[in-house]
Amino acid sequence: MKKISLASVTAVALAMPAIGFAQNLPGGAAPVGTGVEPIVAILNKVGNWMFAILLAVAAVYILLAAFKFLTGGGDEKKVTEARRALTYALVAVVVGALTKGLIEVAKAIAGGAL
Repeated sequence: MKKISLASVTAVALAMPAIGFAQNLPGGAAPVGTGVEPIVAILNKVGNWMFAILLAVAAVYILLAAFKFLTGGGDEKKVTEARRALTYALVAVVVGALTKGLIEVAKAIAGGAL
């Protein structure tokens, strides 16, 4: 009787990893709604909206800077203001683009692509 009990306990102990990983076997149904995918999707949508708003505001500042350049008439103060506005708009676009790039790199690292 002891041999059967020991053999059954050993068999169950050896089968536990297979039973525990059975949900991840090929052809098995993946769990739905678990993990961080819904949160990542929401953050991506918010980030895309914020990036679009940033680009729109930067485009307005670029247009204002161009208007100041054109209407400055050689006035050094207006030309300086226009250059400053143009610089700030371009810096905003570059920072926004770098932020989007860093987010993609972070997702690739977290996903194991790199």
